[in-house]
Amino acid sequence: MTERVAPEDIDLAAWIKPGDAVVWGQMTAEPATLVECLSEQAMRLGGIRSFVGLSLAETLTTDSSRHIELSFAGGSQTNHRFASDGALNALPVHLSRIPGHLLARDIPCDVALVNAAQAGGGGSLNLSLSADYMGTAAKAARAVIAEVNDQLPETFGDTELSLDKVAATVPTSRPPPAFAPPELSDAERAIGAQIARLIPDGAVLQTGVGAIPSAALEALAGKRDLSAHTGLLTDAMVSLIEAGAVSNRSKPIDTGKTVTAVLYGTLDLYRWAHRNETLNVREVTYTHAAGILAELERFFAINAAIEVDLTGQVNSEIAGGRPVGIIGGQVDFSRGALASPGGRSIIALRSTARGGSVSTIVPKLSDGIVTTARSDVDVIVTEYGIAELAGVPVFERARRLIAIAHPDFRTELEASLDQLH
Repeated sequence: MTERVAPEDIDLAAWIKPGDAVVWGQMTAEPATLVECLSEQAMRLGGIRSFVGLSLAETLTTDSSRHIELSFAGGSQTNHRFASDGALNALPVHLSRIPGHLLARDIPCDVALVNAAQAGGGGSLNLSLSADYMGTAAKAARAVIAEVNDQLPETFGDTELSLDKVAATVPTSRPPPAFAPPELSDAERAIGAQIARLIPDGAVLQTGVGAIPSAALEALAGKRDLSAHTGLLTDAMVSLIEAGAVSNRSKPIDTGKTVTAVLYGTLDLYRWAHRNETLNVREVTYTHAAGILAELERFFAINAAIEVDLTGQVNSEIAGGRPVGIIGGQVDFSRGALASPGGRSIIALRSTARGGSVSTIVPKLSDGIVTTARSDVDVIVTEYGIAELAGVPVFERARRLIAIAHPDFRTELEASLDQLH
């Protein structure tokens, strides 16, 4: 029977035993009250372990790393706080594979902490803003503790969580984490315009978070019969839906439905999502699945990067020796786009970083980290143009990439051509 516990009465030791592995929802699915309690009680819980996907808040304190053995999906967003203490133990993993790792206990999960809404029928909970991998974590766990927040929307898809699986519910009333759309620079708008040149009417879109994906979506306002099948749904995509540019009519599967794993944006986005029958929030085993993506004709994946070398290798994880990014679904979607009939994989980035002092098109990746291999790369875009790399040998790739590098660095890059392999 599910126990109901007031927030002020939470004693996690009732469910978390010494040595246990604890997993909780990432991004907007983080159960803030439960993670706050975990941080406060970590010392007396006795040597627990946790897997943290991508955190957008500072709910988990850096002090807690002294008492919790932490592993992270990467250093993006607020995860990077743990790098300076040497506690950022990054797990290089494609997002699509996390559910399988949970079931196989490669990523152990004894206790799952979930963020949920009360479902309309009352006999189950609703995973609300993110199906992601937490439905699988709940299946893998010995015990599930659910923070039931009455301010969360109820969504359709892979979001039902039976109370039979839940050991305890903690009722809360907290505004969901809301994020304003990014302000766009001239360079980012120029990149968006370049990307829009590649997208035909009727394409199926995937975009990530940040200014460049937002700029790309903004630039697509004049397109017609686009569809959305993405890992992350933002206000920018909903704006296209409401403007009529995204109709979801052209998809051979999920026709008429917007499909995502995570909702990320403003309170207006969450209100739009509440009981919206045109929205399906699905697990990453569906949204990121190679077989599903291959069924979507003209599937276009639009993702950002930190740097690209002259052979086409992409680094989206490390900058200046510090982990600031994440593998996430970039490779899942890049490969899915290449398997899609008429699909394309677009990697976009500004031509410079650090206030214009360094080029992001480089002879060699500065930290040696490859997120997307040169064998998987298709199109690279900067504000200076488009480099088509699929089926192109190394030296021609380099020439095309130099042509879209910032003009201040092109001579230097040309001088490095004899180093290519």
